[in-house]
Amino acid sequence: MLGALDSLNTILRIDRLACNLEGGVHLARALITGITGFAGRHLAAPDDYVTATGETHTVQALCEAAFGYLGLDWREYVECDPQFLRPAEVDVLVGDASKARDKLGWEPSVEFEELIRLMVDADLKMLQDGVTPF
Repeated sequence: MLGALDSLNTILRIDRLACNLEGGVHLARALITGITGFAGRHLAAPDDYVTATGETHTVQALCEAAFGYLGLDWREYVECDPQFLRPAEVDVLVGDASKARDKLGWEPSVEFEELIRLMVDADLKMLQDGVTPF
């Protein structure tokens, strides 16, 4: 699964590379798909809800978007390394936000490419300010 922490770690590594703080990005595999989305604000509701785009993107798509935003070709920096494979990896995960949409009128408002740009910009600012995100 390409969850929030996986996405943040990948983007941070790309940003560190762009700042000449790291030499490359090592991934388990680039074609795994998962869920990367942005709720934008906290939903205060007396029930549990999933906020998701209903879309799925590969790690490769994340790398293409992030490296492309920085004017770099991801293939020059990314290496797929089997040592990072998880033993019970789920190949595809897609969030279902139908309950939040039906009961709260919630709709995703940030597209994938915009989310990647927001993440890259936020991490670059932290790195330039000398803040270590994790």
